[in-house]
Amino acid sequence: NLPSSKKFRFAYIDESTPNYSRGKSNIFLCLHGVPTYSYLYRKIIPVLLASNKYHSNGVRVIAPDFIGWGRSDKPLNPDAHKFK
Repeated sequence: NLPSSKKFRFAYIDESTPNYSRGKSNIFLCLHGVPTYSYLYRKIIPVLLASNKYHSNGVRVIAPDFIGWGRSDKPLNPDAHKFK
């Protein structure tokens, strides 16, 4: 199940190191532009996860696909996800 908003499902990548601890570890939020999607970060995510070896606090990387892009739902009505 993907998280949803207004009946649209969001796809995302959520990776973490085994020692990730909520509230204590670093979190990287990778947001894409238009017209790209989370695939843009396919080579960066492993590097961010590997940064754990320098501080050993754990790392989490989240890369969402915005509605209308990547693996997220693409509404048929363009007004549902246009920029205003």
